[in-house]
Amino acid sequence: MRRLLAATGLILASCAAPAPVATVAPTRAVIVPTPAAPASQPATAAPTPAAKPKVPHGLYIVRPSLQHPGGTLEVIDGDGLLPVQVEFFGNGYDVSDDFVVADNMDNTGLILYGADRTQRQVPVRGIYGLGRPSLSPDAKFAVVQATETPISPTAPMPKFLADYAIELATGAYRRLTDLPKQEFAEGRELPRWFPSGDRILYQTNVFPNGAGSPGCDVIRIVDASSAAILLTLNDRGPSGCFVPKLGGGARFHAEVSLDSSLLLIPGQMQIYDAKTLQLLGDIRAQALAGLAAAGYKLDTRFPGQGNAGTFPLDGTISPDKKTIVFDGAVEKDGTFGVLLCKINVDGTGFTVLRPPVPVEPKFSNNHNYSQVLPHWR
Repeated sequence: MRRLLAATGLILASCAAPAPVATVAPTRAVIVPTPAAPASQPATAAPTPAAKPKVPHGLYIVRPSLQHPGGTLEVIDGDGLLPVQVEFFGNGYDVSDDFVVADNMDNTGLILYGADRTQRQVPVRGIYGLGRPSLSPDAKFAVVQATETPISPTAPMPKFLADYAIELATGAYRRLTDLPKQEFAEGRELPRWFPSGDRILYQTNVFPNGAGSPGCDVIRIVDASSAAILLTLNDRGPSGCFVPKLGGGARFHAEVSLDSSLLLIPGQMQIYDAKTLQLLGDIRAQALAGLAAAGYKLDTRFPGQGNAGTFPLDGTISPDKKTIVFDGAVEKDGTFGVLLCKINVDGTGFTVLRPPVPVEPKFSNNHNYSQVLPHWR
């Protein structure tokens, strides 16, 4: 701070001899006090509003519950702490700046866990078995898999799964995909909203030779507004027919990079250009070699999705697009669990990030899908 220096007045004495002073009769002086200047009041600063709590950016994982499907959300290497504890019931979640979204306990709607520690239910009337919510970039909508067929308590598996965009303010929805003709085989599952906002992907099976014939596992990318099909990932690109092979890696949990340029198929550890579906990388062999070098074995108790194995299960691409974080079911010294790992997109640098966590396999149809659900945001 700078100091304000007060000027000092100087009284100058005259060097000349004083003039004679006349004698004057004394008078009573009346002293009128000078009104004091009002004291200056310091300006009152407006109170600084408290910073609005935010959900941090970082790597999200689930600590699976052993009592119910779902678990407790954690963030690793975040740009802040998670301001609210989120324990959700179900098989999916997504994260925005202001809240975490998950399906509610009975899968009849969604629940928003606010960064300000509030909770808001979003009931959705007319569709059932909601799961796998994925947020639009503005966090006003979520796409989910669900069915229009009511679910019986004696047969809780949802049938005829399709994908729906739900308005979170009202619970209103619109169907994005056609209704499947087969109860289970043609489900439109695991939708993901592209961070760019213009596209949505989902996974399904197609039967080019008719129902009952061998089918092809495909991933479709549709326009988020019109739902028109833009691209279809078949076998290692837009053509062919992908059929899972024994132990060859499951086609499940497709994930999009944060800049919407890359598409990851974690079970196969394949990376595609998201606009052309050109195969850019295939590093599953390196992931398996890294796992063995780290002293772990595959969990072979269950065959996995399409008998294609349970390692890897799910994965996510880092914001700089240099690494993939993924999980998978493993065994070591007779102990089973789900391991969290990292690998560079060129297949080098396999690293164990977290030791295996115990899970209840029945909550994921015996490792048909991930319960740890790693997700960068």
